[in-house]
Amino acid sequence: LVAGTDYTVSGSTVTIKKAYLATQAVGTTALTFSFSAGATQSLAVAVTDTTTPVSNSTITPTSAGFDKKTANQADVAVTMTLNGNTLSTIKNG
Repeated sequence: LVAGTDYTVSGSTVTIKKAYLATQAVGTTALTFSFSAGATQSLAVAVTDTTTPVSNSTITPTSAGFDKKTANQADVAVTMTLNGNTLSTIKNG
């Protein structure tokens, strides 16, 4: 970390800057503090992301049918109302 950019020291308090923490992946960020006597101390910072979309997306229809008989087969079209979100994945099951 860069002193003055990623963290500041004021007396006996170290402040890890939010700009640095915001660049870390969700999970645990392990920071190691090194001291002049050679000993180190560790700080585990739990990085979470509680950002939620303004509203959930919807799909229409929510159920469909498919006939395995070759003559009756047709694609299934689904309309998405994204509400500012993006489609992440489609899973079977």
